[in-house]
Amino acid sequence: MSDRPFFRLSSGPGLPTEKSNTVLIVPVVSAGNVSQLCADLLIHTLLLRQVGIFDPGYYAPAVGGQDGEHNTRISTPMELFGLPGGDIFVLQQRSPVLKDRKEEFVSKLLQTIDSSGFGSVLYLVGSDQSARTDAQMGSNCYVILAKDTTRDSIISTPLAGLLELPPLGHSLADQLGPETSVIPGTGLARRLLRASGATPSIALIQYVAEGDNIPDAHAMAAAVAETLKMQIPEWTQPPSWKCAMFGMPADQQLFGYLATPVSSVMDPSTRPTCSARYPHETRCVRPAECESKWCSTHEEIEGKLLKLYKRHTTALEADVSLHKDSFTARSVALKSGTTDVMVTLDVLRNWYAEARNQWVLATRTLDTRVRHHNAFYHGGDAGHRQYLDFLRSLILELEGLMQKCDELLLQKECAKWVQTSTLPANNSVGCAVESNPGSSEHAGISAHGDRGPKPTGGEQTLLTPPPSPASSRRRKNKRNSVSSLEPAGCESASCPDEIACKDSQKRNSTIQRLCVFLEPDDGISCRAEVFATFFRRAIARSPSLFVRARTWEAETGPIATDAISSHPSAITGTSAKVVADFIRATALTQNELERLVKKLPFVRGESMSAELIRGAVADTFRPDNVDHISSGKCIHLLGGWVFEKTWSLPMSLHAWDALHQLVACAGCALGVSRSFEEALLVRRFAFVGGCWGEARRLGVPVPSCLPAGAIPRFPRWQDQCSSVEIAMRILNVWLAADNRKTKRSELKKFTPKTHGMKSTYSEHEERHWAYMRMCRSDERLVSFVDALSTSSNFTVMAQINTKPKPTHIHVPTKECDAWVSRVRSGTTAVARRSARWTTSTIFKMEIFDYFHQRAPEAKAGLTYLDETEILDVVVMDNTNGEWAAFLQRVGDTLLTACGYSSLDCMLAGELATAKEFL
Repeated sequence: MSDRPFFRLSSGPGLPTEKSNTVLIVPVVSAGNVSQLCADLLIHTLLLRQVGIFDPGYYAPAVGGQDGEHNTRISTPMELFGLPGGDIFVLQQRSPVLKDRKEEFVSKLLQTIDSSGFGSVLYLVGSDQSARTDAQMGSNCYVILAKDTTRDSIISTPLAGLLELPPLGHSLADQLGPETSVIPGTGLARRLLRASGATPSIALIQYVAEGDNIPDAHAMAAAVAETLKMQIPEWTQPPSWKCAMFGMPADQQLFGYLATPVSSVMDPSTRPTCSARYPHETRCVRPAECESKWCSTHEEIEGKLLKLYKRHTTALEADVSLHKDSFTARSVALKSGTTDVMVTLDVLRNWYAEARNQWVLATRTLDTRVRHHNAFYHGGDAGHRQYLDFLRSLILELEGLMQKCDELLLQKECAKWVQTSTLPANNSVGCAVESNPGSSEHAGISAHGDRGPKPTGGEQTLLTPPPSPASSRRRKNKRNSVSSLEPAGCESASCPDEIACKDSQKRNSTIQRLCVFLEPDDGISCRAEVFATFFRRAIARSPSLFVRARTWEAETGPIATDAISSHPSAITGTSAKVVADFIRATALTQNELERLVKKLPFVRGESMSAELIRGAVADTFRPDNVDHISSGKCIHLLGGWVFEKTWSLPMSLHAWDALHQLVACAGCALGVSRSFEEALLVRRFAFVGGCWGEARRLGVPVPSCLPAGAIPRFPRWQDQCSSVEIAMRILNVWLAADNRKTKRSELKKFTPKTHGMKSTYSEHEERHWAYMRMCRSDERLVSFVDALSTSSNFTVMAQINTKPKPTHIHVPTKECDAWVSRVRSGTTAVARRSARWTTSTIFKMEIFDYFHQRAPEAKAGLTYLDETEILDVVVMDNTNGEWAAFLQRVGDTLLTACGYSSLDCMLAGELATAKEFL
């Protein structure tokens, strides 16, 4: 132990003479050194003088000149300041206490305080705000009483005003629990408060973040002045704060430069470059101002951002303190499911609104802090980053609360089935939605972000509405979620609302990207209505989007659309306009808009299965005479209907027109047909049934010589075929399979390896066949099959797909009559030609099962509703001729059976029939 006295008076004003009214202010070395900064403000503002010094052996060695101009005295690690006859004494500690002398230091200090005649002691303590507990979020300042101090003993002192602040605990004993014992970054404060002492003592604890803590010091000094009822018009900062403080350049005299030429100070080329990275985190190239690390523009912006995020933080902490208990209770109730019956729709909406408001405050605080730290302090120090992590965790908790509210609102709207209902899987043959064939207006229109629209209130310039709750749980993968060209944002380097400007551009870009699908194409609105059905499905299956849509409908009033009939809205486009108005309104946030983009593959330029497209088209064009509500679970939303199950019956011709605009693949169209009659219609109208106006709109070249009705209605579903095949399509005969590409005859020579044996010549022959499908209810086609069967040119196999077993109509007399391939051989050409044929392969009636497995509906996993009406026919060529001649004979037989003498007569007759049908 040292023989030096712990405290020694200097030639100053001396210690107080009266104990009752004097206050000793003790700044404890703690987080941010805010208490030392506050002590400096008090000393220089009140013009306090040195009273005495403490034994420097207890501290880390430190010495320096006293603060002030032309002051030749030195400063020691710990000094006491006051005025003669004054009531306020301030102890200033400039160096931390050595680790092995802390207990002794605390004991000596308290003994000195008790013996020096002070009436009360105020400890100034800074604590790390990023590490405080949930219970400590209600205020930025707390007080705590020392071990032997009571409230009554403080009331009789000038420090009684501090009792109006929230206590960190009613007494020190309340701090012994694991939850309330955390006062991070406070240094020796707990030791001082736990030690025994006769002088009434209280601690003022202020939560701060490491960094530029001068504003925090001013706030603490103001609290002290208010408590002691001092009128301070303006605080005086120490002269040393002008340099080497929080990025300010150090005084060059420290490095041996006694004078700096004025010309070099004024010359921008000799000053360092501004260290700000603003905007867009781009390094500024302008010279910094004198005694600053930023240029004049960025100095102003930094000050604005600092005040902005401090104000946002204060507002957030006040809201957290106000709703902490209620939010905790609601979260527990929502997670446990005890609110399903107890809570009404209005209560749930209020819960959501309060959680949304706090989310706004938290997100706004996070945005402004990140923006400030990244632009001016390279991301901030560890304390700042910890507080940012706290904000992110708070945001996640609020989003979970909002999501649960949305789910309960959806359930109470009697639409819970929307989330649990299943859509057709998007794993069938892919077929890209053709939003506008030949146009690229949808390409490159994209944006992404997590902020909402700019608010109208002046105080909430950087207000950020809450996103879809589930999305921020995938925030780490956000950059990979939607590929887009991000708008450049505001280009003004001095714009304080650059984030708001950029958010507005992002929002407008995303809205344009979505709404382009809801605009009629060349006056045809059915395409937009089909897309509107996709939008309604996606909105209804997301709790947050569904609740936003319901709220928007309630605010805008009744929607003037035909809610029961599908066709009027599909023709006029009113339903799509309602969806577009909802998207353009402020009901959806930017993150919810992005979530809607993710739920719609065609907006992202991705392919969709034809089955999904067909489901949307079928729901859009449901028959008018069907009661939507009685036909199954459904809800009316945004001018249209959302159904639990898609329309499973055949579609109208108008619906097929819409599907033709969206799907260019004929195979996909056949794969989504619900009946055989629909499939025949698709094949037939690929060549007839259209009109000049539609062909011109689709850009289909049509010869002027074609009669009316001969224009294809579905030209995009055409394929290359002969005139006979076109006639079959028009007459509803489906040529489903054949062997036209087979090699009809093949000759091979086999030379044995054994010496002395003769070579053998083998001839392989295969005859042509055709597999056709038609409707048995068409009497003309039944007579066509009968005519084929009676002709000697053909061998016919036919059956009707009745259940449980098919009905065989035409069966070959002999099994060998249905041969497909045969072979004969001989040692010479003459012997080979004179040899008898041996059948290699034959068709049995089971061959139809093989064809059924490879039909378009089977590949799509469907079964035709009129499957039992299908007549399957296999025709085999008995003449062993070429394919073209065989097909021509089949076509001639078809024309004759249908009562036509030529293709021209057939075309004229069938066009008249098609006109009556249309």
